[in-house]
Amino acid sequence: MSRNVMTAAAVFGIGVIVVIAGFFLLGFKHDTLNYWALGSLLFALIAAALVTLALTGRPRYTDGVFAGAVLGSITWIYVIIVVVSICFTWLFTNHVGVFILIEIVIHAAFLVLVIIAANASAHADESDARTYQAQQSGQFDGPVRGGY
Repeated sequence: MSRNVMTAAAVFGIGVIVVIAGFFLLGFKHDTLNYWALGSLLFALIAAALVTLALTGRPRYTDGVFAGAVLGSITWIYVIIVVVSICFTWLFTNHVGVFILIEIVIHAAFLVLVIIAANASAHADESDARTYQAQQSGQFDGPVRGGY
């Protein structure tokens, strides 16, 4: 395991511990709405940790720049949206079901975007590999139409 992977795992592990300790030690009201907010935040942190570990571990499908940039951006925008939505939980004290639905939609949209981005980056990597292969085989060495 590389140093980057261990550092990312330690940072996110500390983050999860701080969130859980903060929830139980800072005197938040222990009701359904706050438990859903806590679960949503923990899910977002764990999802961000998994994406970060996947990007730092360099699996086969994330070799390109496209995958790192897109997946990293999507993940951190997702975490920011979850944190902002949790900041407004006081608006949903009488409408817990609406808050739960909003959180489920946020998580589902993130998962769909990650799947689309992973497929698009895999396609971009395959296209780059085919272009590189064609360049190495001399396919582009001949004159082009209108050339000399």
